[in-house]
Amino acid sequence: MLLFPPPNMKSFFPPLISGLLGVIAAVGPVAESAVVYEGFDYPAGSLSGANGGTGFSGPGGSAWVESDSGSNPLGVRSPGLSFGSLPVSGNTAERTSNLNRAQANRTISDSARSTLTADGTTIWFSVLWLPGASGSDERGAFMFGNSSFGDTSGDPVTSGDGFGFSPYTGVRNTTIHANAWVVGDASTNPAASDDSGLAHTSATYLLVGKINWNASGTADEFFLFNVTDPAAPEPGEGSAIASITDQDFDQSDWNTISIYENHAGEWDEIRFATTYAEALGVPEPSRFHLIAVGGALLCLHSRRR
Repeated sequence: MLLFPPPNMKSFFPPLISGLLGVIAAVGPVAESAVVYEGFDYPAGSLSGANGGTGFSGPGGSAWVESDSGSNPLGVRSPGLSFGSLPVSGNTAERTSNLNRAQANRTISDSARSTLTADGTTIWFSVLWLPGASGSDERGAFMFGNSSFGDTSGDPVTSGDGFGFSPYTGVRNTTIHANAWVVGDASTNPAASDDSGLAHTSATYLLVGKINWNASGTADEFFLFNVTDPAAPEPGEGSAIASITDQDFDQSDWNTISIYENHAGEWDEIRFATTYAEALGVPEPSRFHLIAVGGALLCLHSRRR
């Protein structure tokens, strides 16, 4: 509240607005408050070596590493995917045909890993996926864990630990499953899976994961959601399309985001955060309020001129 308004309001508004804009600029980008964000904002071409985004810089972080079983890699293509009101940027990671298969992986920074893997916390992730085919031919997969997928198998297999999703569970399915890959289970296939009943088609999905990291000795909990409206309230665990609640991981070394694709599927807008809103790119309240106040003052100033 202005207890002593300046005598000349017209001279007061410009420096006030300028100051607000300076504060907003210092706070940083409005649309991104996730711990990790990858919008594939790179020139069209090779994905290997791409090194932008949020949560990858610093010790432990790396650029994208891509490998494939032929001459059909996961590359950067234009345009990027979109989904309702979800904030998006850049291009997309895509294969151009259904020949062979490819994987791409990237490690997050030590700081991001520490934030996203602590016992007694909850984290969220979101990703856009446009399958390259429907039915059991499509075996695209997404995983957060301590290893990457290989490219020598026709299926998404790994020798490490991880939570994620895929139509592949050790057999080829026509529906998306929540998966847990486990070291030491004598198999590179998922050790635990839950069928979502969601038949994937050639449409863009916004798939959201929630992980409750429980104390050692208590199983961790993974819930998978098919979000159709990014502006809708946070979904409850009971509305998950699939879940895995019987695996007790030591996730302290989980630092790898991995994608597998055996068709011309597209992957985009990867976010990891500590809240549902941030995992969907919603601005932090303080930033939103600054923008709102600044916009209101600009409107008022223009009306007074």
